[in-house]
Amino acid sequence: MKLTLIALFSLALFSLPALAGGHCAKKEAEIEKQISYAKEHNNSHRVRGLETALAEVRAHCTEAGEIKKQQDSRDELANKIRDKQDDIRELRKELAEDRAELKADIAEAERKGKVDKVAKYQRELAEEEAKTAAKISAKEAEIRALKSELDAR
Repeated sequence: MKLTLIALFSLALFSLPALAGGHCAKKEAEIEKQISYAKEHNNSHRVRGLETALAEVRAHCTEAGEIKKQQDSRDELANKIRDKQDDIRELRKELAEDRAELKADIAEAERKGKVDKVAKYQRELAEEEAKTAAKISAKEAEIRALKSELDAR
């Protein structure tokens, strides 16, 4: 039993460097590809910059760091989605308040027999509902875009 555990632990320990190379190796390969392209086109400034970037990746890139960056990025997107959802709730709340106020104004104008005021308040209500619906639609579109981006990560 102990031998099996030691063997499994050793296997896991020796496979970590292979796993750690995933994101960092991709970054290195992409930069090396860009260096080759820059060399082919005699772009020495670009080559120097890319070689610096490659040295930085080799010196500082770790799998844990890359995973943390990805998680931070996902968390940031999730927070943006929550903020947009909060914005929608606030818009709906404001509309409900405006609607209640305008309906009270309409009722008062009807009670007083002021037809022109009734029409005015009804127009204001329709405009407010249309404006709010447009704002909500825009926020929902932003949420869909953020969710797509989140799913892609």
